Amino acid sequence: MKRYIILILALAAVPSLFAQINRGGEPYAFANSLDNPVEVVMPAVDVEQYMLEDERNTDSKHPFRFGAELDTNLSLTNSGTWQQLPNGDRVWQLKVTCRGAKTLNFVFDRFVIPQGGRMFIYTPDRKYITGAFTEQSNNPEHVFSTSLYPGQSVIMEYYEPLSVRGMSEITLSTVIHGYRDILFKSDKGTYGTSGSCNINVNCSEGANWQMEKRGVALIINRGSAHCTGALINNTSNDGTPYFLTANHCVEYYSPSNFVFVFKHEAATCSGTSGPTIYSVNYASLIANASNSDFALLKLNDTVPMSYDPLYLGWSRSTTAPTAMTCIHHPSGDLKKISHAGAGTSSTYLDNTSDDGTHWCVSRWLQGTTEGGSSGSPLFNQNHQIIGQLHGGDASCSDRQGSDYYGKFSYSWTNNNASSSSARLKDWLDPNNTGATTCPAYDPCTSSMDRDVVVSNDGIDSAYCNVTSLNPEIRITNRGNDTLRTVVIKYQLDNQSPQQYSWSGSLQLNMSATVTLNSLAVTPGNHVITVWSEQPNGLADQNTSNDTIRVPIVVNSGTEVTYRISIPDQYSGYLDWFGSYISWEFVRDDGTVLASYNELTSVDFSESFCTEPGCYTLRMNISSYLSRLRNEMTLEGYVNGGRVRTVTGSDTIRFCTTDAGMDFATEQNDFELYPNPAKPHSQIFVDFATAAPRQYFIIDAKGTVLAEGRLNDERNAITLPKLAGGIYFVQVVDNENVAVKRLIIK
Repeated sequence: MKRYIILILALAAVPSLFAQINRGGEPYAFANSLDNPVEVVMPAVDVEQYMLEDERNTDSKHPFRFGAELDTNLSLTNSGTWQQLPNGDRVWQLKVTCRGAKTLNFVFDRFVIPQGGRMFIYTPDRKYITGAFTEQSNNPEHVFSTSLYPGQSVIMEYYEPLSVRGMSEITLSTVIHGYRDILFKSDKGTYGTSGSCNINVNCSEGANWQMEKRGVALIINRGSAHCTGALINNTSNDGTPYFLTANHCVEYYSPSNFVFVFKHEAATCSGTSGPTIYSVNYASLIANASNSDFALLKLNDTVPMSYDPLYLGWSRSTTAPTAMTCIHHPSGDLKKISHAGAGTSSTYLDNTSDDGTHWCVSRWLQGTTEGGSSGSPLFNQNHQIIGQLHGGDASCSDRQGSDYYGKFSYSWTNNNASSSSARLKDWLDPNNTGATTCPAYDPCTSSMDRDVVVSNDGIDSAYCNVTSLNPEIRITNRGNDTLRTVVIKYQLDNQSPQQYSWSGSLQLNMSATVTLNSLAVTPGNHVITVWSEQPNGLADQNTSNDTIRVPIVVNSGTEVTYRISIPDQYSGYLDWFGSYISWEFVRDDGTVLASYNELTSVDFSESFCTEPGCYTLRMNISSYLSRLRNEMTLEGYVNGGRVRTVTGSDTIRFCTTDAGMDFATEQNDFELYPNPAKPHSQIFVDFATAAPRQYFIIDAKGTVLAEGRLNDERNAITLPKLAGGIYFVQVVDNENVAVKRLIIK
């Protein structure tokens, strides 16, 4: 069975060198003198032992492994060197070396870059450069994975402006020592070691499939090339970056650590190397199910036009195909193509019975599949996706072996599954058109002169204590004519529509975010409808993608966000002690709003819209972990207010009113003025009595921006450079915590 993992990775690069997703710029060290970076040499790898293990694991149940995964914990605070610049900014550098490695790639289990921060990774000879990674590279899980770098060393460089000092979080958790060169071809022999019967997609057998090959990508995870998958279209033809692969490719792995490599194919039929630079990182799992082994992902970034992408068409017909084709990356090899005759409906791994979940390929006429082919698309005679590879026993040495593909038609509703997260229908037919087929969508061309797509760009599903909101939507020009004007209409429920006239200049496939004028809202459930009319003063030639309807709920109360956090050095041990950390969020009347018995990540957060009343966040480290109760800090944050737990259990209690929330206790209450304040000004903190106290200035994410001691009844604090917004001043004595909001103009 071809059971493999997905890894998504996006590498930005200097545009003159590479065609990857690019944030621009170049490393600071390229134009300025810096000291040589500190070098960390990773432990040696017994390549011979790895090779012996690989020889024993050549069946298709095992992924094609190319690298040894070396765990580490290298961060901005414990490794590398910071160098101060004259303007107060600073640069961090670290050199990572794996002696004898053919390639390197990396996994960061903590990756948070604030506005203005820029990170680059490059080889010491500066011939292979990726970056800048910026705040746009952040993702909800705060993790990051890279593609492969040639050679045994790289330099990591991070530029941090003074205005965001201390707000960056970069922790390297895994270094992959590549003992096989799977992308750069310094090794001799067949790349990826796929069987000799496999056929390059640019051979004559692939001549009629040059369009479809553009949607297929190789999937890499850490030190293995695991699976294949494909971009897939939806009935709105709006270029939403959905990606179809197999459920078993993601069953035990987070798509946040995945890497997609596009266009990795030989230019000729006999070629043995191809491009390696067209990659995208991070995706979210949208829907999946085991019956037909499908997984639908959504890439974090739209695939750039330079990748020449194609969103493949599909059919959910239950009629057996008369001919079948597969485009895939067997054993992580260059893109290959395989052809078969008619398919039959079957049960997985059993072509003598039929539960309607799979298509069976009983024999490949040309080519085959291998480990790494899992998740690859199966096409019918009309070049439409009808399934994705689940598994089988076909190989070059067993051309009579069978392969089994989960049926697209079965995955459509997954036997009438009740949740949208277990079926394809809701995502690939968002407007419920009932279509049974969908053509491919080519973002690089258009058959129409005027086609405007409207999509949601900032309308949330829930709001707390708001009376108005400004919907943010995105318009995309899918027409050949440059879009210069368009009328946007929008309404709340069945109220009279409002109108917004947009003007600008958008060429084919260019987009713009539009912030519409204010809509008055009241507590309750609503629907916001937005649609476009009259592009360039004429009729839109494709009205199927002009309208969006976004359900929202408006709650009354105060929004509260709480977090549970442990220090990074304990992150590698969560799998064995996380179940001994528990917490609950309760209202004073006894109502439990949230209760958890296990911490599964370094940071956990959740938000509530609270009614007026008092609440408590209770945290506990089990007495079973007696040593950790004395050594590990469990930190809780509520809207910036922090309690540090060192004795095993602690609480944060606060009350909310229509005017907001307050943490202060009588013993530690204080006055704060002026408020609002200006950056770089002084604020005053007054108490009823003098006593030794500690203060923290904290942003909305819980990051401590400044701290110090307070000893008097009246205390002056000079503020650091802060951007306009809401912050929190927290005061702590031996027993009490008090927090007040601070507004910076």
